[in-house]
Formats: sequence, structure tokens, C-alpha cells
Amino acid sequence: MRRWPKVQLFVPREIHPGESFIAEVALRCKSEVPVEFIDVTFQSEERLTTGGDLSAPHVVVRPALRARVSEAQCLPKGDHRFAARFELPRDVPPSYVGRSIEHRSSIEVLVSIPWWPDARSTFEVVVTRARPPALGAARPAIRFSTAGPVSREPYCEGSLVRDVVFAGGTLEGAIALGNVEYNRYTAIGLSLVGVERVGAAQAEAHRYSIVLPVVEPVEGRVEPFRMRLPEGIQPSFSHGRTSLSWSLEIELEVAWGQNLTASVPLTVALPEPDEPSKVARPQAAAHVIGSERWRRIWTQEAERSGLTLTREQQLDGTRGPVSISIRRNHRGADGIYLVGRLSWPSLGLDLVLQKRCRANRARGQVVEVGDDEAARELRVVAREPEQVHPLLPARLLRVLGRFESVLLDDDGALLSVRDAGHNPVTLGTFVSDVVDVAESMSRAPESIPPPAALAGAAPAWRRFARELGGTLQSSRMWIAGGSWGGLPVAVGTTWTPRGKPEATVIEVGLAPPLDFPIQLAFETAEPEDEGRTLERIEGLEGEVAARIDRRARAALAKLFGRSRRVELSSSAVRTAGPAPCMDPALLVSQLGASVELARALRRELPLGPYR
Repeated sequence: MRRWPKVQLFVPREIHPGESFIAEVALRCKSEVPVEFIDVTFQSEERLTTGGDLSAPHVVVRPALRARVSEAQCLPKGDHRFAARFELPRDVPPSYVGRSIEHRSSIEVLVSIPWWPDARSTFEVVVTRARPPALGAARPAIRFSTAGPVSREPYCEGSLVRDVVFAGGTLEGAIALGNVEYNRYTAIGLSLVGVERVGAAQAEAHRYSIVLPVVEPVEGRVEPFRMRLPEGIQPSFSHGRTSLSWSLEIELEVAWGQNLTASVPLTVALPEPDEPSKVARPQAAAHVIGSERWRRIWTQEAERSGLTLTREQQLDGTRGPVSISIRRNHRGADGIYLVGRLSWPSLGLDLVLQKRCRANRARGQVVEVGDDEAARELRVVAREPEQVHPLLPARLLRVLGRFESVLLDDDGALLSVRDAGHNPVTLGTFVSDVVDVAESMSRAPESIPPPAALAGAAPAWRRFARELGGTLQSSRMWIAGGSWGGLPVAVGTTWTPRGKPEATVIEVGLAPPLDFPIQLAFETAEPEDEGRTLERIEGLEGEVAARIDRRARAALAKLFGRSRRVELSSSAVRTAGPAPCMDPALLVSQLGASVELARALRRELPLGPYR
């Protein structure tokens, strides 16, 4: 069985911008491994967050440096080494991870294996600034003091041995207190404070503190102090819009008084090596782990799939009219899921597709979409099965069957699998499946035939849609976005869940809506209903009665006999007539009467004669 080789990377302990270095790749093959190529890529990334923890970071990814260390060959069992030389640009930032600034550099080793998942390993490397001047050249005897002394105010003076300190080294200095007769000093706090700057904004990011108790202070007596710096303290740097500066902050704690502080700037540098050979000696680089590794996996997947990483572990994009959103969702005790959400223009099929379960009780006809395993796992309900079959080819059903949860309807889909999104293989498979569904549904409207009851009427409905200036959704014979007499109109057919034509509907919008509430419905299925309806109108009171004047009643009379139901609201006039309608041009008179009624309700001047 083919196996991935074990990948190690050896780099110098220190890598400096503007200089070259050699990265050595070590591969250990437990068996013979054919490779197409081996690439080594250096990548530098800067992430800046200036608006707090909830703001999206600004990410700058510098052009990658790539070296191909091997062409196609067959690696025999055993150990193999390859070397890549990189010439770092001078603008590569030093490595740093703080509160609002992250400078990270990494090297990715890609072993391309034919007909097998590639071996891909990412290693974080440390880029450092050039070393500061030698310790002897540092400025010694830095003196600092609080403001004063002023009257009986607290006061102190201090000095540092030098203004350059080293990670893991010792900060040495001395403090002398003043006005001890008038102030009860209880302690001296020493804090090494690191301040990050991003553009004009700056904030404290690091603080290392010790407290020196004051037992018997003497005016002006020099008290030496020593403060050990952590091994992992970040060195000072300034790079473009970002910087990290350090200072020593001294705080005098005064009983029954206000504490006093003073500050002096410092430079924190990398420790000096004990011997030159330690700098040049290569060491094994650590694998990138944790959140940084997860972010890299999602970033690489975004590049592969053509989607966009819009926030931490969320991919967004489009395929034609279909919008795509993929993210992680923590469902408590149920675990972490990858969730893909798709949305598209309505299909108009009353379609519901789900994984089979007892809770699936959607209205409509159950559609048999196949007899293979993938099709048997799905339950499909729609108004008319013949319209659904072209929409769900066998390939799409197999893709849908790979999701643990599926809900697909007229307007979109919700797809999920139980996975944390930390494995590039499983994440890539899920994203590919979601994109496959999106691409298939982007072509869906082209494959949907018109309803069987109105199949022969499709040309007449298309002509009428052009006359209204609207768009025909042939899957349910509905014209949207049309206009008549200057008002928005929609004309179409409503259906029963079993696929039978229910009514032919005309909707005339009132834009803007009426400035008073109205909600009336008149059933006019029989001729004698006209008299009862007019009696209801005569019995109305208030603003509604005033609006349904002689003109409005005349328009209503024209609608009686042509419509089974007339509905009036503050935003629309809606009529429902017999269905199916094979030629919507026969609805012009009814449409004109509906427009005339809408204009009468709005107290607008009547239009000229209509067809």
C-alpha cells in the first residue's frame, strides 16, 4: 500500500530579511514512493486588528517564494534530502505574535504524489531583525525621574545600566526615593511594558512585573534592583505601519496618597549567542499547530475552490445565480458540523428534498427519483413529479447522499456533515460537494418543463409577459415584475399540492400603499353575489366607505362575473378567476378593471380606454 513519506525541515536558527538561507527537506520513505515534483514554498503573512476582538483583521499576504527541489522521480525506500535556497526580501517583517499584530512566516513542503493525496507539511519559521550593536556600545547610565520634587510630593530618581536588554537576560538598575519624610512608601513596582502600534493607534500588549517592598526608606539612598526577563519575550521592532516598543515603568505605592509613576524607553533584543556556530547550526522547525494551522487549511481551501475566506473559518462565493456560504457550527453536545448554505431564485415547484426520517411530512406528491442507494436515502416531495426529474440527475443524488443532513427546497439548500473543519482532506471533500450542488442548481431553471396542464399555453404566456414587461417563471406559469397603467402587476396560476390548477390570479400593487387600513374580500362565484356584495359596500362606514365611491364600485362591477374572489388591502388589489387559463391575453379586460379599481382607491384620474 502506498504511504506518505515523513517530512522534516531543517533551517538556520536565525533568518534575517535581505539575506539568503538554505532550507533542507528530509524525507523518510517506508516504501517506494513515486513523486511528480517536490516544491518548497516560503510564505510571509501580516494580520492587523485595530478595532477590538470582534473586528475582522486586515491580512496582508506577501508574494510567496517557491523553489522546486525535485522533478518527477521514484523515491526508493529510505532517507532522502533536498535543499532549497531562498533570498529573503528586505521588507519581510520579523516574526511576532501579539494582541493586534501578527507577523508569521512559514515554509510549506509539498510532495506531489500521482493518483494519491499529496503529502503537504507546513512549518513555522522565525524571521529576526539584524542584531543590535554589541552590548558594550549600548548607552549606559540612563537616568530618569518622576516630576519634582515639588513640595512634599512623592519623588524618585533612577538609572539603568544600559538601554538595551536581551531576552532571557537581566535588567539592572537602581532607584533612590525622595521626600521620604512626608510620604509613606510601601512598595516599588517595576514593569516592563510592551506597546504595539498600528498606524496611529497604539495599545499595551505585554506587561512583565515585579514588586519590591520598601521597609525602611532613607532619603536619597540608592537601592539596586535586578529584573530577569523571560526567555520568550518579543524583541523590539519597527516595520512599516507596525512597531513594538518597550519601556520600564516604575510605580511608587504611597500609603494614604496617590501612587506615582515614571517611565523610560528600552530596546529589547535577541540574546547574544555564546558562540558563532550556534547561529549557523540548523535545527528542526516545529510544525504549525492550533488555530494558525486551521486558518491555513481554510485559506488554502479558499484558494483551491475559488471561494473567499470572509472571516475566521467561513467561505463565501457564488456560482451563477447561486450564493454559497460554508462555515463551522458548534451544536453543543451534538458536536461540530460543517454547514453549507445555498440560496437561489425560487424554482416554483413546491419542492422539498430531505434525508428520509419519520419527521418528513411535507405536503405534495412523493417523487420517486431512482432506485439506487443514494436515491433511496432521500425523500422528495413536489407539486408535479415530471418537473422534478430533470432537476435531480443521478450524479447530483449521489452528491446529496454524502451529506449527513440535507434540506433542499425552492429557494435554497442546507447541507451539513459532522466535522470540525481541521482536516484538509475532509474539508476539501465537503466544499467540493457543496460547490457541485451549487453548480448543478445554477443550471436548474433551464431544465424545468412547464406544468402539464399549461404545457401548450407556454408561448401565449411568454407573449403576455413581454407585453407586461415582466418575467415569466414557466415552472408555475407566473409573470412577475410587470406593469399596467403605471402600476406594478403580477399575473399567474396558483396550484394545489397535488399539481392541479387552482386559480388564475391578478395582483395590482398600490405603490405607495394607501394611508389607511383596509382588508376586504368579496366572493363572486354566483351572479346573485353581486347584489349582496354591493349591499356590503353600501353598509361600510368611515374612510373605507369614502374611498369605495361610484368609480370604485363601477370597477368592482366589471370584476364580478370574471373573478371568483376579489380582495382589497392597503397594498394591493387581488382577484382570483378560473384556471387553467390557456391564453392570458383574455385577461386584459379583468386586468384593466383591477387597475381602474386601484387608481380609484388612490383617488387618481382614470386612464383612457383599455382593451
